[in-house]
Amino acid sequence: MWDIPTDPSELYLYLLEIEWLHPFYAYVVFIILTFAVTDGARRCAAQVLGDSKMLKFNEFLSVLTMCTAHFGEASIYYAYGLIPMFIAIIINWKIGEHFYRGSGENSCLLFEEYISRTVENSDMLALALLQYFGATLAYIFNIIAWHYTAKYTGLMGGPEECLYLETAPLPLVALYQFLAAAGLRVALEYMTSERCKKYICLVYATLFCLGQHLVGVPGVHPMMCASRLTGCYFLQEDAVVKYICVYLLGITTGWLVSAAALSERTKLKSMWRVKFEKRLAAEEAALMAEQPVKRFVGKGNRRREVR
Repeated sequence: MWDIPTDPSELYLYLLEIEWLHPFYAYVVFIILTFAVTDGARRCAAQVLGDSKMLKFNEFLSVLTMCTAHFGEASIYYAYGLIPMFIAIIINWKIGEHFYRGSGENSCLLFEEYISRTVENSDMLALALLQYFGATLAYIFNIIAWHYTAKYTGLMGGPEECLYLETAPLPLVALYQFLAAAGLRVALEYMTSERCKKYICLVYATLFCLGQHLVGVPGVHPMMCASRLTGCYFLQEDAVVKYICVYLLGITTGWLVSAAALSERTKLKSMWRVKFEKRLAAEEAALMAEQPVKRFVGKGNRRREVR
């Protein structure tokens, strides 16, 4: 039997002395810092930005937060394995959904809607730049968050500097990204109802962990792969080519092939497509309202329109 103290203050000190839990403690502080800082930025921006600009800023913050938390999940994997990583992904995903409802869409979905011309071109350009900026900045934010975690708690944490740590040949890594993205697109197509949306995090967590186990890199999401590129840029000569050919093209191609195989009347829509369709509907309603009401006189063959 373990001699576990019952007094809260003694229990606290007892738990702090368990060394194998130190990576977990550091991770918890790291995640709290990540969400606290980005949510603080969101609240401050809401005071000065209009609705349209705030939606785009939320997209940037959502990707920044999601990709930064991704580094924390990697640290959990290297400390404890796949199952704790799976749980961490689900928890972080749910917290992110609470703070950034509808933002941080998978960039593959946005590109699919751009091709089908169901989003504004100006929105698509801004979203692409904001998402990549958020993903790139996530690596820097990750370093800062781990630094302050160590400074104020004395607990060291964080994954390797470069996380392009493939355990399989690159063609197999690309094949996994292709198949995983195609499967993800199919799964999301049938999870558009409010009842099913709550389980999307399970799909992503499963594919992330499966990729980590099979090929050494979770992949599946282009922005998360882009966030890893920042740390690998100066450490791997082929990092940029690897990202483009293996991850970006592999994931995007798999997604688009799967989308093409599904019905054109897809149920899966980003918030930006919903916004686009609402604008078109409003314009059509306004056009119909401007047209004069047609009046007719007479009966039978003598019926005619009166202007």
